[in-house]
Amino acid sequence: MIAVSVVVLCFNQSEFILDCLRGIAQQKGDFQMELIISDDASTDNTPELIQNWAQEYFPQARLLFRRKNGGVAFNWLDTISLATGKYIALCEGDDFWTDPNKLQRQIQALEYQPDASLCWHEVEVLELGVIRRYPYAPLNMERSGIKEAILDHSIPTCSMVFKNLSPWNWPNFFFKAFSIDVLVQFHILSQGDAIKLEGKLAVYRQHPGGVSKQKNRFWLAALNRMEMLRKFDVHTQGKYRPFIQSYILRQATLLWKFPELPWFSLRRYHLAQFLWFAQKPASWKEKKAWFYTLFLPKIYERYLLWRQSTSH
Repeated sequence: MIAVSVVVLCFNQSEFILDCLRGIAQQKGDFQMELIISDDASTDNTPELIQNWAQEYFPQARLLFRRKNGGVAFNWLDTISLATGKYIALCEGDDFWTDPNKLQRQIQALEYQPDASLCWHEVEVLELGVIRRYPYAPLNMERSGIKEAILDHSIPTCSMVFKNLSPWNWPNFFFKAFSIDVLVQFHILSQGDAIKLEGKLAVYRQHPGGVSKQKNRFWLAALNRMEMLRKFDVHTQGKYRPFIQSYILRQATLLWKFPELPWFSLRRYHLAQFLWFAQKPASWKEKKAWFYTLFLPKIYERYLLWRQSTSH
């Protein structure tokens, strides 16, 4: 029986993909491993590097070279659905594992605690040749659940090993997600807790071509994540609504105060919608207070400017 399916997801990562594959090949343990590599129609020589490496080091690997780019979400969801192992480990093509016992330790942890659905660990960050700390605050808990994941997402993708919940039956809105890694984690953690291992067993790479470093996509990612959480709330019939509302309220409030955000813009309109969802004003008094809190400061500011302009 295949104990773990290792899923590698890549697109235009010729500079990094061999580091990723070497980290997988060095894994030790008394388990059977399936390797699935899915290239999402790269335009560089990533497919060629994968093909040559697999022929020499892992000829039984399942290689998917997509002819048309389906996007990050589709590549994730479709490839995960192909896994046949009891557990699934993820590693994107620009990240890599550094501990040869990583998979063995994570499989054992999940076997010893069968009520858990995911096992993870902290990682180091490699940026421009320099190792530094992971930019998000790690969860300092041996076990955590979906509540912690929603309120303080900090589980690196390259650290995850989780139960194969096949058939996955992905909701349709997952395929439109910008941060698909977050939604997949929520889906998994709705079936059981996460176990945290000690140590930093992998490297998460940040580089100019990575999604996390593309500042022009910041707003798209932020708004899309809140929208996906709202849809996840509907999908789960409000089971995790207090946590989702708390996150959206915190995030939307911060973005509302963003100095570069035009006052009359579509983005501010979307933020107002998210704040309405998060606060759910019921009575007329609550609705009036909600409106005044958001809009009165700007209205008053414009009023003062008008008074100043007319007083001369």
